[in-house]
Amino acid sequence: MGRILFGRGNYQQAVVCFDRAGMQLLCEISRCFHLRKRARLLETGSAQRKDAFLDVANRFSQCAAGDHDQSEKCYLRAGECYAESGDDLKASDAFCKAKEFTKGALYARKGADFDRAAEIVQNYSVDEDVGTAIIGVCRVYFLRREAFK
Repeated sequence: MGRILFGRGNYQQAVVCFDRAGMQLLCEISRCFHLRKRARLLETGSAQRKDAFLDVANRFSQCAAGDHDQSEKCYLRAGECYAESGDDLKASDAFCKAKEFTKGALYARKGADFDRAAEIVQNYSVDEDVGTAIIGVCRVYFLRREAFK
């Protein structure tokens, strides 16, 4: 019943079902989805919304810890929530843990961690256009950094 409620977007009710069934991981994941749904209702750009998404992202990351079949999906959701909260570097890390390396590289670049962005592009499978653009930006950054030393 909890899976049906979850599938219909009734996350708070799914929490209750999974809790009663002793399925703690699914209970926590459902709680994360419920909190994310509530965070989306907050005013865009507000500090309250950013804080809410940061909290949800941290919860998704906690759910992802460990070796289970939901881990990558939880890291992906954590990355989305970190991005929504404005924490680009944590978003990058979460996306990489979810094996979404293109998004990981994009958020590393957005967060101005050019070393990390270049590392991701060079070591993992990244969309070719995105990789080329990121390497171009990184080259400019590294050349400027060397010029000012």
